[in-house]
Amino acid sequence: KSTDHGLSFSPEFGIGAPAENFGAAPKGWVAPPPIDIRYNPFHTYGSFFYAPNYPKLAVDLSQGPTRGRLYAVWAERATGTLAPAAQVVSEIEDNGSLSTAHVLAMNTDVHGYLPGYEDVGVTDFDIFAFDGEAGQLVYLHGDLTGDGYSSPESPTPAWVLYGTRSNGVVEGIYRGSMMRQWQGSIQPSYISLPRTGRYYIALDQDSRSLSYVLRLRAFQPEPGSASLDMRDIVITHSSDGGQSWTSPRRVNHGPGDSDQHMPNVAVDERGRVYVAWYDRRGFELGDSVHACAAVSTDGGLTFGADMRLSRVASYWSGDHSAGGFGNWIGDRIAVAAGENFGVVAWSDFRDSLNGGGTDPNVYSAWIVDPPVAVTDISDFGAEPVPEGIRLRWLVHDARAIAGVRVHRGEAGVDELPLGTEDLAVRAAGAGEFLDNTAEPGRAYRYRLRIARGASADWLGPVEAVRPPDIANLGWRGARPNPFAESTELRLAVPARARGAVRVYDLSGKAVRTLKEGAFEPGEATLNWDGRDANGRAAPPGVYFLDAHVGGEAVRLKLARIR
Repeated sequence: KSTDHGLSFSPEFGIGAPAENFGAAPKGWVAPPPIDIRYNPFHTYGSFFYAPNYPKLAVDLSQGPTRGRLYAVWAERATGTLAPAAQVVSEIEDNGSLSTAHVLAMNTDVHGYLPGYEDVGVTDFDIFAFDGEAGQLVYLHGDLTGDGYSSPESPTPAWVLYGTRSNGVVEGIYRGSMMRQWQGSIQPSYISLPRTGRYYIALDQDSRSLSYVLRLRAFQPEPGSASLDMRDIVITHSSDGGQSWTSPRRVNHGPGDSDQHMPNVAVDERGRVYVAWYDRRGFELGDSVHACAAVSTDGGLTFGADMRLSRVASYWSGDHSAGGFGNWIGDRIAVAAGENFGVVAWSDFRDSLNGGGTDPNVYSAWIVDPPVAVTDISDFGAEPVPEGIRLRWLVHDARAIAGVRVHRGEAGVDELPLGTEDLAVRAAGAGEFLDNTAEPGRAYRYRLRIARGASADWLGPVEAVRPPDIANLGWRGARPNPFAESTELRLAVPARARGAVRVYDLSGKAVRTLKEGAFEPGEATLNWDGRDANGRAAPPGVYFLDAHVGGEAVRLKLARIR
């Protein structure tokens, strides 16, 4: 702090002690397939380069009661307890591929040996597998025990974590380093698993042989931890000019199953605090990013519901390809505030990914009338799924909640409780209930009863309609049609299958691929902005939309006008 216009400064002081997580790349970073680990160009890079943490500051200059308050934000991982090793196993032979990977139970330490190419003339890998759940926080650490890496010139050996998508594709999502004896221990990695399924750990050896210990442990966040997972956005403030600071509080809401990065903060003329960040929530392996924000109206003590500002997800830093820079979180996000509004600006590669070029664009969003602070439970919603209607909610503080129960009603029918008893709420995170008794084609109204000892509160109502059973692949229409700039397309899919949806002109030439890959059962919503694969506007005329999914094919006629 300077009181003489920067001629001199007071001694520095600490405002927080982040539990840093530089031991893992951002979720979604594309790692190479196991057979290419040795020759990957990132082979010699330490993973701590991939997890930047930039604190940001703001001051309240409003005329309200919080005038003069200082705010600081940063990204922080959870603090908690590491599970002890339940067993120790030795590396087995012939586990150098996904099909032969040795399946590990959680809380296992593995002792193994990898022969080096210079020593034995072959390239070897050890690959292990484990089954994890979405939102589970795990600890991974590789430690060299041999003497093959006593030289600083030797590149750092590494392990790479792979996840399995719902379509069966295995993709790399994290990279961690192992200790070199000359350098000391590399920080371990605390990883939020993005989905339920099978994961693989591939160990990379370098030119010389090595012995190692690989530790796979569960990590349980403490009840008082500001963060719930690998990285959350936290805020602290000072009301005495920086002499003392409050304990960090979590800004973003939602379950602990994804990482948030690179926040920024601003205060408007009414004292409202705006925090914006990059968020990987809601993607299968965390490979895409949205710009998000939340606003506090009580001086940073509580924040309203998270707002997704970007309408389209981006890989954020360029080409999404193995060995590329595609899944880094890129440039810092910007936020400013006026009299009673906030403005957030960010850059992403959405147009590049859609064939519009190789450079990013800058996007912005205004925040007006933001959501007010959330309570201990919020975000009650209903989602039609093939099995029925799924109800979801978010718990932010479980201490005062005895239990919750979904109630259902419909036109002319009173609401009745579903299930035989209240659902227990033991910790913060996501909750859900599947109403598999909902009949196709009928509209229902739901509310959530929150028991608090002798009293109760309610969330809702929310409404949902279970879609009719789908027997065959079919188009449900396009709105509008004809269209000038864009049209929304609805495709009914009877079962999970792979396929593609493409646009063709009258000559039969392919104009654009709208989607290719896995399709889930139900109604899929697609959009065509009238552009071709190179990002150019398609000329007015008649087009055909062909869908080929799971062995079935259907066609829809579209007309584009000026």
